Amino acid sequence: MKILYLQHIPWNWIKQRPQFLAEELHKNFAVDVIESNFWRSKPSASKPAISLYSFFNTPAQRFLSMVKINEFRLTRFVTKRFKNKDYDLVWISHPQHYHAVKKLGLPIVYDCMDDFLEFPAIKKNPKLSSYYAQLEKELCQAASIVFCTSAYLAAKIKLRTGVQCKILRNGLANDFKIFPKNTLTSHDAKIAYFGTISEWFDFSLVQKLAEQFEIHLYGPLEVNLPTIKNVSYHGSVAHAKIQAEMQKYDVLIMPFIINELIKSVNPVKLYEYVASGKVVLAPDYEETRVFEDFIFRYKSFADILNHLKSHTSLTDDSIRKEFVQNSTWSGRLASVLKDINLLAK
Repeated sequence: MKILYLQHIPWNWIKQRPQFLAEELHKNFAVDVIESNFWRSKPSASKPAISLYSFFNTPAQRFLSMVKINEFRLTRFVTKRFKNKDYDLVWISHPQHYHAVKKLGLPIVYDCMDDFLEFPAIKKNPKLSSYYAQLEKELCQAASIVFCTSAYLAAKIKLRTGVQCKILRNGLANDFKIFPKNTLTSHDAKIAYFGTISEWFDFSLVQKLAEQFEIHLYGPLEVNLPTIKNVSYHGSVAHAKIQAEMQKYDVLIMPFIINELIKSVNPVKLYEYVASGKVVLAPDYEETRVFEDFIFRYKSFADILNHLKSHTSLTDDSIRKEFVQNSTWSGRLASVLKDINLLAK
């Protein structure tokens, strides 16, 4: 089987679901990847055995006119280069890809990894929000398979489009090491966060924690980072080095403000945190309950303080190790290979 694979982020951007799924698909099929890269940036370096093509997004995607120009450009790019290459299906990761691939006449797999309508740039723009809502509906109704990362997101997609999604949660890199479980040995814990820092990041909570603990932040910045005493920012870290960095700290946290966007997120970082063996803190919502035997879910700052002062192990460590081993990207894809293979028949 041959797959045309469109992802809405650069290949060399912080490694996440689209890159992992492309790599796993390539173990079973021939895959050509089209990355959406930043305007006037350099193409990502091709990875071994993966054919990588770069499309450069038109800037100012917060305006509907620019979104439509970008869709027109992407459609021409796909039609000119990929229309007659004997693909069996096309896999896309964003509604903005739909117009570019619908005329190829191929089965479409839509991997819905986020509730894109809840991203601030779209939600705050009525014209853009209405446009993407209609585009999402058309895409889901045309797709042969729609994957969603969480049950909450699947329910929202069904409500908006009438389409039943298959749940394909996030996972771990296959070579992610499982570290022994750590316990807190003092009240002077060092706390770290790994991931994108954006509008949903709870700086208020971090500021309160920084009054009593040393805080370290890693990841790309999408908002201005306030200056807070006892908070250090280290920039992005290569995925291959994340585990080594995590081992420097006592506690790993996911300090998110729970809004409609976050409610749909099955957090990749929690799989990584659980594998680290560290004490893990995350806000309480439906998708963090998937990890309830391995992390501490908080509803308030007081909850966090009480847990850190009286930390006890949540479960037998063999159960944690089994959970991590069953949450690899290879395992995730293996669970849906039958569905994918049927599309080529």
